[in-house]
Amino acid sequence: MSRLAEVSNTLRWQLIFRWTIATCALIDCWISRFIVDVDTTSYLDIGDQYWKGNWHLALNAYWSPLFSILTGLTLRLFRPSIRWEFPAIHLLSFLIFLGTLACFEFFWRELLASVGESDVASESRPYAWSLGYLIFAYIHFFVHPLSRLNPDLLVAALVYLLFGLMLKFANERLTIHSAALFGAVLGIAYLAKTAMLFLGFVLLATMLAGQWKHRACLRPAGIAMLASLLVTAPFIIAISLSYHRFTFGDAGQLNLAYSVNNETPMHRHWQGDEATHIKPLHSTRKLLSWPEVYEFGTPIAGTYPVWFDPTYWWEGADERMHPIPELKTFIKYIVKIARLQMSDMSLMTIVTLFALLLSDRICDFWRKLRKLWPILLPAGSAFLVYALVYWEPRYTIGQAAAIWGALILSLSIADKRLKVKVLRAAAVTLTVMVVYSVFHTFIMDYKSERRWAEQVTVAEQLRSMGIEPGDRVALIGDGFWESWARLDRVTIVAEVPQQNMKSGDSAAAFWNSDAESQQTVLNVLKSTGTKAVIASTSSKVLPQGWISVSRTDHSVLFFR
Repeated sequence: MSRLAEVSNTLRWQLIFRWTIATCALIDCWISRFIVDVDTTSYLDIGDQYWKGNWHLALNAYWSPLFSILTGLTLRLFRPSIRWEFPAIHLLSFLIFLGTLACFEFFWRELLASVGESDVASESRPYAWSLGYLIFAYIHFFVHPLSRLNPDLLVAALVYLLFGLMLKFANERLTIHSAALFGAVLGIAYLAKTAMLFLGFVLLATMLAGQWKHRACLRPAGIAMLASLLVTAPFIIAISLSYHRFTFGDAGQLNLAYSVNNETPMHRHWQGDEATHIKPLHSTRKLLSWPEVYEFGTPIAGTYPVWFDPTYWWEGADERMHPIPELKTFIKYIVKIARLQMSDMSLMTIVTLFALLLSDRICDFWRKLRKLWPILLPAGSAFLVYALVYWEPRYTIGQAAAIWGALILSLSIADKRLKVKVLRAAAVTLTVMVVYSVFHTFIMDYKSERRWAEQVTVAEQLRSMGIEPGDRVALIGDGFWESWARLDRVTIVAEVPQQNMKSGDSAAAFWNSDAESQQTVLNVLKSTGTKAVIASTSSKVLPQGWISVSRTDHSVLFFR
């Protein structure tokens, strides 16, 4: 086969995979167009404040700014109606997905060049690209579906871009301009997710170590550091001034309190820990013991102030590192990571091990892996750092793709025919896994879409019933799942929580109590200055005064 024919064949395969993956992503975005969780609501609220110029409200030590800025820009450009606001954000997610795919292609191209052109040449090259696309599709449809609207997809794109540039550096093809771009991308990655600041340090240290090892000029690393500092410093200075203390982001410390030091109830109305005598500096106000009623209308803004700025409500929690709990947490997440490879990623593990067994040059396999240390070291360190505090698969999707790609492409089989057969078998096997994962994601999103679409109906019905933007409302239920409040631009300032890890279900207790007890709760809610109370879990027969929100399981009571 001529060189031109080889390139043409590879490009044809690339186009097929690009269009197939993009089409599946667009379908999933449409199926899940109304799915928005409380994290996304906070990002949307902060994005509004950025584009209104309310910097004091926008600057947040818990939520990183980049995704909020993009969501705010999207809503400012399209100005969608209630029904189309969430689909507009899913469209943004789709566009980010396309950018992520392009960044992955850049990374994969550099990875192919790093393992050696001769090892992936001729008939094997289309299958090498196919494996790359299949790894990408599996991770981005199953491990982290597009229905999750958060910065993780954006972070993955930046990780691919950084690792691709890192491979350029390892192959001594990183120019001064590329080094500046590398540093700028590091800074942007931090603005996408605070934890990426650590990965930036590891990547810069790796670059310095590589230059030192080869006695090369340290100038590119210095330029990368300077570019990174120019991007990160303004935000670090801004949030430090806003919070009147030095901080580069508080997400890590809060997750340390939640996951390692067991400051419960997580994500709920923390009132302190009686066992350790630790008390919050300013908690949500508990107005009634049972059913529990909490008020949190001031001083934090947002649709659901409890989650707009968690650093305020949980200030005072134990954020110190304790050796024994830290070790237990680390072991727990390392075991969880290993178990994931034996369950969700089992087929990929089996395919890699099977191909490794067929490899007739194990020493070449290890040699290639050692050559890829500039990306394997940072990728592996990301897993270890998250394991110290809190880890979910979605946090490390870019790193996981890089590790799997490095393992598969480092396989060394001397017989070219056998190599083609192995790559073809691996591609077919992974295709089955990817097809299953894509359809599984479609089905799961379709099943949950109806519940989320109801939130849009609730928002439209409440608006027609008299709820207006800027109103203060109370909630009997779980503010984490009431996205209608965001669409109506109201603020939930008090609630009878549906779930509390320590006390139980206060919302259920409200509906099961007698009329006198219910009236006591309603009087307390009314005293917070709310216009109405909305219930997401109401009884079949509504008490007097309550109005059912048609075609939903919500109801509303207006205070006169």
